[in-house]
Amino acid sequence: MVIMYASDSAGTTRKQGIPVFRNPCGRRGCDHIFEYAGPNPLGNIQRLVLEHLDHCRGQSPLATHLLRGRSQQNIGERLASMERDENARNAYRSLSPQYRDWSPSPSPEGEDMYAGPSEGGSGTSSRSSPTTQGVPSTWKKSARSEAERRRALETDQWTLSVTPHEVVCRGCRRTIKLDRRSRYYPGLWEKHRDRCDHVIKIRDLTELETTPQPIPFTPTASASSSSSRFDAPDPTALAPRKSHYRNMNM
Repeated sequence: MVIMYASDSAGTTRKQGIPVFRNPCGRRGCDHIFEYAGPNPLGNIQRLVLEHLDHCRGQSPLATHLLRGRSQQNIGERLASMERDENARNAYRSLSPQYRDWSPSPSPEGEDMYAGPSEGGSGTSSRSSPTTQGVPSTWKKSARSEAERRRALETDQWTLSVTPHEVVCRGCRRTIKLDRRSRYYPGLWEKHRDRCDHVIKIRDLTELETTPQPIPFTPTASASSSSSRFDAPDPTALAPRKSHYRNMNM
């Protein structure tokens, strides 16, 4: 790289202290020389190289061809891939209702959509999201009123006494505290009832007693008389005849 100072036709320097950089093209057969000046030579040389690239008469090395072709191919593939992705996203948004512009339809006063009350029957409500708009809200299968929960606890065969927040177990005689989220909430009680050792033992014994036992076989009178008739010796039976050969030997 040769550093020179720029000068006009009269031989005077254009700007004192600003050098002019001269760099050959570097390609075989090209005698072009890049001349640039300024505080940012890297930016200038990049711009000049891009401008000279289409008019260069030299033969670029193989590596230059490979790198240039690869970079152009990568840029082209990247642009095409980005365009395909954008088209796919636009098509998906146009088909999917959840990406459409959602504006809640005006509903009559006092008819907001509810996500369904919880087990405790709390009166809190939440508006439906754009993805669930128009879908009718469904109640939970286990959603029961306070009276129904209380009736279920009082009619349970394994409870002795029932209060809004406590239940006495019939098996272990312990006081089981209920969930505080609402009155007569049976979640903790049902969990204890299914794991209580005393309840399990009593239940197993009850099932064993109620299970029908097989009836043992007892012979009847007619069957016993017929069997004894075959077992006892019959006096009317004929005695075995003596062997003829035994008499001859004697």
